[in-house]
Amino acid sequence: MQLKNPTHIVIHTAAAGTTKAIDQSAATIRAYHVKTKKWSDIGYHFVVRLDGDVEEGRPLNQVGAHVEGFNSQSVGICFAGHGDLQDFTPEQKKAGITLVCQMLEHFELTDEFKKNPMRVIGHREINQLIDAGVAKGTPKTSKTCPGKKVDMSAFRKAVLAAL
Repeated sequence: MQLKNPTHIVIHTAAAGTTKAIDQSAATIRAYHVKTKKWSDIGYHFVVRLDGDVEEGRPLNQVGAHVEGFNSQSVGICFAGHGDLQDFTPEQKKAGITLVCQMLEHFELTDEFKKNPMRVIGHREINQLIDAGVAKGTPKTSKTCPGKKVDMSAFRKAVLAAL
């Protein structure tokens, strides 16, 4: 299915099944999603490595598989590591902020984001969109993704400052 006019960018961490902050690559996550979950491809559009390198995941013109019920409305960006154990590295933050700014511009969401910074959310924040009636039909999550150590409010402020 083709991704058209996404309204949100969703931030994730690649902590699934790990108890350590591992520097997962897009290729490693892709293999897991395809072999274990039986998906057609990696669920995320981008993966930001611990050193700040950005790797492409699922093609940007295709709907991802990263927030059940909200994939057709969002771009998925996954940060390597484990957000419940540690925040993103400084290199990841810098690269992630740049990438989010590029995606906001690419999908002409910059003005909307400036009015409503919740256009960029952590996966766990989908519940707020559900409660507000923005993500109708999306099941609530109990996940902490992108992690307890990741301050999404500070991340959004950094994106705003970078625009």
